[in-house]
Amino acid sequence: MVVVDQEEGYATAAGRRRAEEQLVKHLYNALEPRHQTPATLKELEYLVEIESWDATAKNLKFAHFTDHAIANAIIATGKAPATEMVASLEARVAGLRAGGGNIKRIWTNWPDPKPDKVEVWHRLGPVLWARIRRAQSRNTEDRIPLVRVLFAA
Repeated sequence: MVVVDQEEGYATAAGRRRAEEQLVKHLYNALEPRHQTPATLKELEYLVEIESWDATAKNLKFAHFTDHAIANAIIATGKAPATEMVASLEARVAGLRAGGGNIKRIWTNWPDPKPDKVEVWHRLGPVLWARIRRAQSRNTEDRIPLVRVLFAA
């Protein structure tokens, strides 16, 4: 299972299907010739799956976090200019969410050092774990997209 954001070649169900077909062909062609049988090809087609968040979320961060949480995480990296406030960042995140943009755009024109997506994720990870723990206590964890993907895997 490959889990991807709905960007570039993965933006549509048809694009994800094409990527699955390419991955199946790649895996099949990597096998020793004696294993390249029609049955093996069918098994690979059954085993390979590319999964994504729902169409409205587009990417991992938008699927799991509020605009406010993302803005707080960006500020928490310590690399936002002093003039940036959570409220203004929250509005920019909301605009990116609505337009299908990438959060890296937020700091493109900031002076160095700039945050990166990994640093932001390090601030968001504990928020997601807390959300999962709360959902587990209510037996609603299957409402969280990442948990649904893990259950499917």
